[in-house]
Parts: sequence; C-alpha cells; structure tokens
Amino acid sequence: MNNATFNEFCGERMREERKRMGFTQHKMAEQVGVHVEMSGRYERGQAVPGGDVLVAFAAIGGDVQYVLTGKRSAHALTPDEEELVTTYRTLDIRGKAGMLGMAEGLAPPPAKQKTEKPSSFANTITGANAQVIQGGKTKISGNATVNHGTQNYAAPMTFNVGDKKKKKKPLEE
Repeated sequence: MNNATFNEFCGERMREERKRMGFTQHKMAEQVGVHVEMSGRYERGQAVPGGDVLVAFAAIGGDVQYVLTGKRSAHALTPDEEELVTTYRTLDIRGKAGMLGMAEGLAPPPAKQKTEKPSSFANTITGANAQVIQGGKTKISGNATVNHGTQNYAAPMTFNVGDKKKKKKPLEE
C-alpha cells in the first residue's frame, strides 16, 4: 500500500468515525486537541494523526484500529455503548434475553427481499406455554426460549405485545 492510499483511507475512516460518534468537525477537533483545519486535513487524507491525537480519539470512543486498518475493533465503544454493555453484563439470563429481544425489536428491519413477506417481529419465541409472535395483540407467558442469532436464551418470562390503547372519543352533547 502506498503512502497516499493509506492517507486517503485513513482520512475517510476518520470521517466515518466522527460521524458515527455524532461529532461535527469543529467539536471533534476540540475533543482531540487540534485546530479544525488540521482535523480537515486528516479527513481529506492530507495528513495522518499522530499518537497523541489517536489516544484522545480513542478516549472519546473512536475506533483507532478501524481508522488505521479498516477493521473494526470490538473494544471501541462510545460512552452510551459502554453503558449498555456494562448494564448487560450485570443482568441474569432472563434480563439478557429481554434486552436482546428489545434491541432486536428496535433495530431497523433488514433489507426487504422481493420473494418474502416482511415480518412484523424479528425474534421467534417458543417453549412451554409460549407462542410465536407475529404482531397484533399477543400475551406470552411461561418458560420460553429466545433464539438470537446463534445464541439461545431460556428463562421464565411474560411479554405483552399489542397496539396502543385507543383514546376514547369525547361524548358530544
């Protein structure tokens, strides 16, 4: 890899990371201790940040490994992501299953395939006294297994899934 290509890729990935973290160019420059013009030079591939800048960048949640190599690090977390991971690690298996189900339910749906009908719920929940959630009003209780990717979580749980309550119309006189 020649130096110009490295600088270009490094700058593109630095910009991606800045945007992922929700910083403006000015705010990012302030956070890592450089002038906004220098931050712009990094992003345009005209300069590569030094060690002090990269350490400051990592301290605010930037993925330095990604900026330098193009490969994401599992250790680079924003403060919000770090709080979620820390909280997740304190939960029992039932709490973890619930948190994973909630996160998957809130995630944007995958790209629609033309041949399949889109599903209204991403997880499949099965087990004793349980049923598959397909949307609408459903109550599930008992011992259930949540299949999340390649992991299965089993625990007693209850889910109430349904539409919001309709507001009553005021009586007309």
